[in-house]
Amino acid sequence: MENATEDNRQIKNYDNFFFPAEDYEQSKRFYRDVLGLKIKFEFAEQGMVAFAVGDEEPAIILKDTKKFPDAKPCVWIEVADVRALYEETKSSR
Repeated sequence: MENATEDNRQIKNYDNFFFPAEDYEQSKRFYRDVLGLKIKFEFAEQGMVAFAVGDEEPAIILKDTKKFPDAKPCVWIEVADVRALYEETKSSR
């Protein structure tokens, strides 16, 4: 696998992490004030704030459950070959 990472897996990078926030303002204060993360962007009226993690693209994104009642935790992962990773994961069960 020429595009695999050092641990011989297809995962190349992690992108965004989405988390539902039942108390949007309290959650925002926690990530900003307690963890010390910088706000990358915020769409307050839409109930969404992103915190920078790492150098470029990745962010922790909180979604206010009052505005996104069906929000579920989600992680975006960049892979070299999604089909190969699927087969590798399926066969390792």
